[in-house]
Amino acid sequence: AGTRVIIAADKRPLAFLKQRFPECIFEQLTGFSPKYPRLGALMPFVMVANLPKMLFQARRARIHLKDIIRKHRVEVVISDNRYELHSTGVYSVFVTHQLHIQTRGWQRLFDPLISKIINHYFVKFNELWIPDVEGMPNLGGILSHPALNLTVKQTYIGLLTRFSQQKTRSQKTDYEIV
Repeated sequence: AGTRVIIAADKRPLAFLKQRFPECIFEQLTGFSPKYPRLGALMPFVMVANLPKMLFQARRARIHLKDIIRKHRVEVVISDNRYELHSTGVYSVFVTHQLHIQTRGWQRLFDPLISKIINHYFVKFNELWIPDVEGMPNLGGILSHPALNLTVKQTYIGLLTRFSQQKTRSQKTDYEIV
């Protein structure tokens, strides 16, 4: 016997994960599908306009997660960048490299507020798994290193990739150029 893995996702991620891990148990878990503006300067306005829908979808997902936890007797929840998917009844891990979201121009005025909001969600988890390396150099730069001192345990889990290193055969070719 081993650990049973239950994967909850929606739409294309669900289809991909079913193909990649056919031995797992799957649950459909709907989420919010953001629509991003073509102009980055409009992002704050679009986010504020979408906030009621985002919060509604997050609440629905949390209720559904509770049902999944009960149904499958889940002991650990690992949430891949879904801020709403945690539970007080089980150990909850949040996987993200976005610890210090950065904005540009006049939007930088909101950076401290954004950091506090993100930290508010992080502390609902028992642990953060960060797919990067802790020191310098690293892949994510400032993005994967927190702007605030977080009170939740953080573990840098290294770089993740689906690519594998292939052994190539060295082929020596002699050329004659005239």
